[in-house]
Amino acid sequence: MRKYNSKTKRTILIIVGLFIVFIIIFSLFLKRSIDVAKTAYEVNIGSILFDDDKKMITTTKESTIKMKWAGNYYLKYDNENYNLGNHSVVYNTNNGDITLYGKFYEVKNDGKVKVIKDENKIKSSVNSKFYKLADRKYLIIDRTIESTNSSLVTTNYLIVNLDKSGNATLLNDKVSLKTIKPTVLKTSAYTFDIANEKLNFGREDIDLKKIIGSTNEYDEDKYNLNKNEEEEKGGSGSGTGSGTGGNGSGTGTGTGTGTGTGTDNGSGSGNGSGVANGTTQSGTSNYNNNYDSNVSDAAVDEIVKSTKNTSVIRVIPKINSISVDYVVYDPDNEYLSVYIEVENTKTSQKNIVYLSKTNTNIVIGDLTPNVYYYLTFKYTYKSGMEQKESTFDDLGVYTRVPKVVINVEKIVDKKIYYSLEFDDYYTITGGTLFLLMDGQVVKTNSIPTVGNTNKINEANCFFDISSISTKNLNSSLLTIKLVTLSFNTYTIEPDITYKFRY
Repeated sequence: MRKYNSKTKRTILIIVGLFIVFIIIFSLFLKRSIDVAKTAYEVNIGSILFDDDKKMITTTKESTIKMKWAGNYYLKYDNENYNLGNHSVVYNTNNGDITLYGKFYEVKNDGKVKVIKDENKIKSSVNSKFYKLADRKYLIIDRTIESTNSSLVTTNYLIVNLDKSGNATLLNDKVSLKTIKPTVLKTSAYTFDIANEKLNFGREDIDLKKIIGSTNEYDEDKYNLNKNEEEEKGGSGSGTGSGTGGNGSGTGTGTGTGTGTGTDNGSGSGNGSGVANGTTQSGTSNYNNNYDSNVSDAAVDEIVKSTKNTSVIRVIPKINSISVDYVVYDPDNEYLSVYIEVENTKTSQKNIVYLSKTNTNIVIGDLTPNVYYYLTFKYTYKSGMEQKESTFDDLGVYTRVPKVVINVEKIVDKKIYYSLEFDDYYTITGGTLFLLMDGQVVKTNSIPTVGNTNKINEANCFFDISSISTKNLNSSLLTIKLVTLSFNTYTIEPDITYKFRY
């Protein structure tokens, strides 16, 4: 019998071990492939989806979607297999529901990302959503979708495919077009700058390129330069124009001023003012409203006219009311009543608001600011001798609060003068502000009763900091914080801050 030395034995054991590991990995891969092949998703009749070549498919008979081992989804329909790629968006024309297949990156309004996989169903009543599917590929879901120049108006969902130059193909069941210049889309909750891949919910821009990366080569500065050169070649006149003024800065113990110049084949100048001895940043209130008035009335009118099913088109929250644009489509006069069940989630109180079949807008009044209201849209109908109830939509929305901007205007004689600006006229009856130094409250101010106004200027607003040493002020980060605000018989806690250096 042949004997092996220790080195040979060790080599044989390693080879056997690697072979066993290979068998285990192959077995797991085979099992996963078999499991994947067994999973079939049923697709409703009347669904619309696109294959990997962006060809639209409308199902008129039963069909199924399966994922193969390579990760692509396939539609088995009418004795054919359609390659859908590794993502698929299926729109059900019967009820407006949307089903997603594949891996999607949902971008939230705070910039956080939620990853969803496999099959995910989204009700037609869902609040605005935004997804990144892959490099330069996005999905918008909203009741209303419109380009800022109103060249595109659509609803429910839109698939956005960018090329490397920043142009995009826009697809849904009603739209198929290619953009040839930078385009910005707006929905009821956010704006999407396609070419720059930036999303904005009303706060800071969210850079979508940072989510799984991007091969987009669009350069805004280069695009604008080329555009200006083309306009100069093809335009008439001297080709010169006024430039914009530069930003000013100032230092000292009072207000400071500065000058700047700007050019655009011409010249211009401007003056600016700065707060003494420091830099400033304005503070603005931000609230999690899912809907606002971004979408134009013209877009809503067009959607209302073309809608052939009972549905909610747009919801706009206001301070103490909610405006709803809707369509009641009842050609056979089958609905006994159409109404909204309005629930105040803070008090659990519910009220019924009836909708007119002939109107397309209603304002729900007598509400409380900054409260989450849950709206359920229903209609009743007769089935035989029995009266039945059906829900055709539901959503939640916060009523608004005033948008407030805090600005430090000047620092004179150890007094910090500031102003409060509002987005509308309100009857201001009081409030509280803190001055914080490195996070610690050092001064408290009260907002005076000033009546109906859209601004409280620095003449009525200042912190006396004479008791605080200059050394401490110079080494600290200062913050003005709006703690409470009383207006129009309401009191809220907006928690708005303005940070600056002395």
